[in-house]
Amino acid sequence: MVDVTAKPETTRTATASAAVVISSQAGMSIETATAARFAGVLAAHRTALLIPLCHTIPLDHVDVEIEPIADTAVLTALVQSTGRTGVEMEALTAVTCAALSVAQSCIASGIDCSINEVAVIHKSGGKSGDWGRTAL
Repeated sequence: MVDVTAKPETTRTATASAAVVISSQAGMSIETATAARFAGVLAAHRTALLIPLCHTIPLDHVDVEIEPIADTAVLTALVQSTGRTGVEMEALTAVTCAALSVAQSCIASGIDCSINEVAVIHKSGGKSGDWGRTAL
């Protein structure tokens, strides 16, 4: 685990995204979207339990959004914290677990799907400051 003792506390944010490609005959229900958002928020708060050597950090805000575009559900997770280490892993965990929740719903319904393009698309705060890439 990285020693963050000497690092100053700053406001840190990270945004991650993922795409769940769903076979064209399927739509995404409100219940699936709600469950996925809930799964993502819960997962962000449990990141240190899932990822070895990941710091346990207090999260100030977690938001998971799902946007259906054609045969794809584009998921975005935003995580914010005030602390000594970044929240990229929490954002990645949130968006990945939300995507898994969508996939579980598809698989349970006999619908083919795949999870693609999981990535951090923006981060801010800390020594390295702001960083971003084009959204997926």
